[in-house]
Amino acid sequence: MNHTPQWYRTDEYEEAVSSLEAAERFVREVRDDPSWWKWVIISTHCAVQGFMVLHLRGSHSFAPLTDKSAAACIEAHRSGKPPPNERLDNFPKLYKKVKGDFPLGLVTTKHFVPGSDTDRCMKKLNELRNELIHFTPKGWSLEIAGLPNICLEAINVVEFLFEHGGNIAFYNQEHADRTRSALRVMKEELKAAHNQAMQS
Repeated sequence: MNHTPQWYRTDEYEEAVSSLEAAERFVREVRDDPSWWKWVIISTHCAVQGFMVLHLRGSHSFAPLTDKSAAACIEAHRSGKPPPNERLDNFPKLYKKVKGDFPLGLVTTKHFVPGSDTDRCMKKLNELRNELIHFTPKGWSLEIAGLPNICLEAINVVEFLFEHGGNIAFYNQEHADRTRSALRVMKEELKAAHNQAMQS
């Protein structure tokens, strides 16, 4: 008798790690079919956002939220009222926070310091993801040559927050192992995709 699971269980840790693993799987496909770049972009965006949330949550439970939502949650906590629905801050603001627009938590935590091209790539990743998620009726051509570098810069943000940010505590060693494996493969595949794009 086949016992199909009746529930799909996830949390902020699983969301971040599984998004990174999805990006890893999708990036393997782009060598043979460039249409997979859509899913690489979307899942990479999800992964970066997930790890930014984990990093910020390590400082303060409400840090990943919008200012208004965080204030409402804090007030509800102080007054003993039921917590309101939480509203996650948008991608650019989360990125701004991990770069220093939010107090650090523990003494060991570090803000992310972007490289010379990181800000541009993060902005472009967010723009592309939004265009793909909210796709309007049209014909659209997307140049592939720059996509590996955009995603690689984004993955570097994930790697920093995971390995050096000092604010993400994985209580499940499997999550940490899966993250390291996916990061390694993603970097290898994106570098290979970049080299392939340059030779085309």
